[in-house]
Amino acid sequence: MKKVLIFISVFLLADVDPFNTPNNPKYLTHTEKMIYYNRKSINKLKKRISRLEFLQAKKFSEYDLQFEKLINKASSFTTLVDSINNIDSKVVKIKLELKKEISKNQKEIEKNKETSKLLLEKVSMLENEISILKKSIKELSEIQNKNFLTLKNLILKKLSKPKKKSLKEILNDARKAFEDGEYDKAKKLFTYTYQKGYKTATSLFYLGEVAYVQRLYKDALGFYKKSVQVYPKKTSYMDRLLYHTGRSFMKLGEKELAVLTFKKLIKEYPTSLYVKFAKKDLEKLK
Repeated sequence: MKKVLIFISVFLLADVDPFNTPNNPKYLTHTEKMIYYNRKSINKLKKRISRLEFLQAKKFSEYDLQFEKLINKASSFTTLVDSINNIDSKVVKIKLELKKEISKNQKEIEKNKETSKLLLEKVSMLENEISILKKSIKELSEIQNKNFLTLKNLILKKLSKPKKKSLKEILNDARKAFEDGEYDKAKKLFTYTYQKGYKTATSLFYLGEVAYVQRLYKDALGFYKKSVQVYPKKTSYMDRLLYHTGRSFMKLGEKELAVLTFKKLIKEYPTSLYVKFAKKDLEKLK
């Protein structure tokens, strides 16, 4: 479930996108780095195997030439038996050396082949895991969007317009309820102003704040995202929104996204009171 949150961070990270990294090992994820370096290792092993096979073939050729020279030389010996014995002795020696060399090379080749096989299996397993993970993220993203719409419609059905109050007054009442810790009341009022199209970005932000203090971090991220989509420009509460977004990622175990969000906050709002808290959280994430 936690990987679904990868899609939520896009609206927050503008110039720092945690979902798109350059085609460089420095910016790849841990899993993608493993695949990248394993492939490089496999290619190196393949080259080494080819080199060993070439050296082995060359060695065979050299031994064939030596053997041929010995055969030619044998014809000049005075005694056929002595010549044959001499040739046999040298051939046996050559064969022993050849067998040792072949055995050594074959062991090295088999060892490298086995290593290559294991690396290929690991790469295949990692690629399969990534494929499954991407599929799960897509499915969970669709479920989250449906849940958000269902939750919104359910809340709206239970709401009725407060009597004799303007939308501005209702929004102020909602803020007061939030500040007084009456989160359920605040949620209903902010949902009402959002439904009426009054200060929609602000209403969505406070709905995210309600979810945040109630530790519903996934819901909080959904409302924060909607708020920024409605009004992407800087607001008086954007630094707070970024900090609570980073904290929500932390609580859900999404450390990389939390780090990117805190860095964005520090860069774009260096004088914000939330910067010192973001720096402390970054230290914890190291």
